[in-house]
Amino acid sequence: MVVLMSDTAFLDFCYIVRQDTIAEVSLTALDNALGRFHHHREIFRESGVRPTGFSLPRQHSLSHYHHHIKKFGAPNGLSSSITESKHIIAVKKPWRRSSRYEALGQMLMINTRNDKLAAARTDFSSRGMLDGTCLGEVIDRLCEALEDAENNDSDTDSDSNSESEDGQDLDADEDEDAVTGPVDGPPPLSDITLALKCTRGYPLGSIWELGKHIKQENLEALVRIFLFYHQNPNSAGAPSVSACPSIDSIEDISVFYSAKAVFCAPSNSPGVGGLYREMIRSTPKWKTSGIIAPRRDCVLLHTGSDMPGARGFEVARVHLFFSFALEEEVLSR
Repeated sequence: MVVLMSDTAFLDFCYIVRQDTIAEVSLTALDNALGRFHHHREIFRESGVRPTGFSLPRQHSLSHYHHHIKKFGAPNGLSSSITESKHIIAVKKPWRRSSRYEALGQMLMINTRNDKLAAARTDFSSRGMLDGTCLGEVIDRLCEALEDAENNDSDTDSDSNSESEDGQDLDADEDEDAVTGPVDGPPPLSDITLALKCTRGYPLGSIWELGKHIKQENLEALVRIFLFYHQNPNSAGAPSVSACPSIDSIEDISVFYSAKAVFCAPSNSPGVGGLYREMIRSTPKWKTSGIIAPRRDCVLLHTGSDMPGARGFEVARVHLFFSFALEEEVLSR
C-alpha cells in the first residue's frame, strides 16, 4: 500500500510540472506531492530495495523544480533543448571544423565569421536580395523582354494596318511564332536523385527476378501500375494489372542503396531559397554502435491529394531504390 502511495505522489508531481500553466497554487501542490513522495519512498529503504539510500540524479533534481520554474518560467517541465541547440552551433560544430590543436582560437574565429555571415544574410534579406533564385531572375527578365517585343510588334502591326488603308503593301511574311510561344519555367522546389554508383549482387535480368530476390512477389505488378500512372498522369481510378503497360521491354535495371532528397523545409535551418537536403538510405547492412543490421529509412510521400496539411501525405518505408530503361527513357522507383 505504501508503494502505491509513493507512486501516486510521484505521478502527481509529474502531472503538475507538465501543465501548460503553473500558478502559485500549483507550486504549493508541487511541494506537497514532493514531500509525500520523499516520505513514502522510505519503504524501499526499509524493505532492502535501496538499503544505501537514494542518490539517483533524476530524483535529486526533483527538489530543484520549484526554484527553477519560478526563476526561468518553464512550464511543461525543464527542457534543455534550446540550450543544447545553441551549444551545437557555438561549440560542437566549430570544434569539428577546427584542427583539434589549440582549437579555442579557431572556434572563436569560426563563430565570429558565422555572426558576420548571419548579419549579412539579414541585411540582404531586408533589401530583397535573397528573394527567388538566379534562374528565376533570368526568367523574369526574359519574360519582360518578350512582353516588350510583343508590344512593339503590336504597335508595328497597327501602323502597318493604317498604312495599308492608304494603299501601301503589307509585309505578308511576318512570322508571329518567332516572338510568341511557350517559355520554360523554374524547376520545382523538390527533387530526388539516386546515388551516383549502383550496387551489385542483385539479379537484374528482369523485374520478376529482382522481386523474388528481395521477397516482394508483387513487384512486377507494382511496376506495371507505376508505368500506367506515369503514362496517364491525369487518371483518377485504380487500374487493374491487366490494363497496365507491359514490362517485357524493360532493360538496364540498376539497384541503389541511397538517394539524395532536396526539398523545401523552412523549419530545418535551410539554405538560401528555403531548400534542405537529406540522404535517404535503404541498405541490407548498416553499422551502428558496432552492430550491423539493415537500415530502411522512412519517407513522407505526397499522394497528390487536395486535402490540406498532413492529411495529403503518407508515411512509407523504403525497401529498394532501383531504376530501369523503357523505350530509351530512364525511370526510377
